[in-house]
Amino acid sequence: ERARLLGGASPEVNEGIAWAEAEAARVDREANRQQEGLRKSALVVSVVSRWRWQGEDRVQRVRLASGDGGAVVLDGKGRILLLDARGATVWSRTVDDSVRDVGMAAAGKEAYALSVREAVRFGSTGKAVWRVPPPPFPVRLSVRRDGEVFAIAAGQGLVRLFDAATGRDMGGQRVRHAADHLALLAVELADAAPPKRGAKSAGPPVRPTLTAVVAERGDVTLLDHLGQPHWTVSLGATSGAPDAAHDRVVVPSFDGVHSFLLDGTPAGLYD
Repeated sequence: ERARLLGGASPEVNEGIAWAEAEAARVDREANRQQEGLRKSALVVSVVSRWRWQGEDRVQRVRLASGDGGAVVLDGKGRILLLDARGATVWSRTVDDSVRDVGMAAAGKEAYALSVREAVRFGSTGKAVWRVPPPPFPVRLSVRRDGEVFAIAAGQGLVRLFDAATGRDMGGQRVRHAADHLALLAVELADAAPPKRGAKSAGPPVRPTLTAVVAERGDVTLLDHLGQPHWTVSLGATSGAPDAAHDRVVVPSFDGVHSFLLDGTPAGLYD
């Protein structure tokens, strides 16, 4: 390039320049071809059945943990069963005949249950760690991946957060649509105020939570870390339970799986 700018380049230099330009064009074409191939390729998910579990009654709910955390199952008789990573039953409990949902953190090995009368956290041995009354007309339970916070969705769009360690009510908010499904996401806030000097510590602070609330008719609201609506969209189709991780919220619907950034920007619709 310097030789060309200065002029008077030798034939060898000119030949080298031509070769470099042709090679650069070839590399660009190859990169574009590979990128186009990536866009056209399907997302392949490898599913491996490690074990099969057969209950005594139909399965109403299943919540899975990561790694060796196992799973929690709610059957048609209202029984809650904790399964280990090999599919063996660790323990089973019966709360009452009005169990609405069960939950489990990513680490697993513990379980949560929601009924009309109470919300319960069961330890790894099946013993109740705490029991708290739920809000009226409870519908759904969701546990944050790190297990620090869980939420209960109830009638008339009410969503309440609870400290998973103690069962303490952390406050709630109503959205302008039904709260049929939930997903929780821990966030880091750079401007979070440090505790005042001399203040008594109640243990490690609970990280703020974003809450995705979905109505089956297709309405989606993201509540910010203060519990206030951050954004709301209508998908216009029957929708199911959302998921949230990193910088995305995804919502399955009859139209496909909708993806949103945390500021509400659409990030794609997947078949």
